Amino acid sequence: MSTGLPPRSASQLRVAVWGLGSHARSKIVPAIAECGATKLAGLTTRNREIGEALATRLGVRWFQTPAEMLASADVDVVYLSTPIGLHATQGLEVLSANKHLWCEKSLTSSADDTRMLASEASARGLGLCEAFMYLFHPQWQQLLGLVGELGELRSFYARFLMPWPKDPGFRRSPELGGGALLDVGCYPLSLALALVDGDPRVLTASVRRSDEGVDVDGHATLSFPTGALAQLEWGFGRAYVNDLAVSGENGSITADRVFSKSGSQPPTIEVRDAFGNPRVERVEQGNAFVEMLGAFAASASNEPAMARLRAQAVRQAGLLERVALTR
Repeated sequence: MSTGLPPRSASQLRVAVWGLGSHARSKIVPAIAECGATKLAGLTTRNREIGEALATRLGVRWFQTPAEMLASADVDVVYLSTPIGLHATQGLEVLSANKHLWCEKSLTSSADDTRMLASEASARGLGLCEAFMYLFHPQWQQLLGLVGELGELRSFYARFLMPWPKDPGFRRSPELGGGALLDVGCYPLSLALALVDGDPRVLTASVRRSDEGVDVDGHATLSFPTGALAQLEWGFGRAYVNDLAVSGENGSITADRVFSKSGSQPPTIEVRDAFGNPRVERVEQGNAFVEMLGAFAASASNEPAMARLRAQAVRQAGLLERVALTR
């Protein structure tokens, strides 16, 4: 069968995808095929009709069960794209099969579960990577460089707000790890940790819950050891907002489309000096998912890099837990 997918090179990691929701089908599967460091090795999902049809169209293996996938010698990595509440159990199965685990955010529903997975991955010398794709987009690298122009960073805010998806799926289920904090709030929290060194103190935090028992929106104020203050907001059932503003002693930066990009609306970065004079920076184009997979693949043969990614996941989980517990 001719698929259009290039043959695998010896240096490519063979990646199977577990879970085929719309995000996995539209973003992750194409990125694995496009990334030069990865090769799509197969698919598995509980919806056989969707999974088998996609595997046939792409000319890749359809694993009838996750156990069949995990037993395959032709799989190096499992990209886990199932509901958050299943990640801890399924992720442990992946690591126990001696496969690298690349996982959709949030990695798990609890800090204890994330630490458990990190410990298991470390003991086996395996990668544990949490898929915050925006951190690998050229825009983020530009932002980090521009922040260096601001002098001492004083404060920043980041917001990720959106309407409920037409098919919210697990997001409305407490049992499956639903809610805004784990699915949306994790983005601005991860940004805070990526932007400023040191573990922050949660000064204030609040979440609002729905009748289903899941949180629908929230906000948090963080204080870092450097003195920087972060104000973060997230939620479902809101008009779409996706932005960042950073203030330093020598200037400020505002940027939109930080977390999620749209081809029809390219992201922007505006820099202002200490007197408010603006300039607009051109944002480089790039596929954040492809760049992320390339970085994950490079880490798989580099234990210090794998250790850093495992530590990032644990640090992120700890902050999520502190925000969830703050009242």
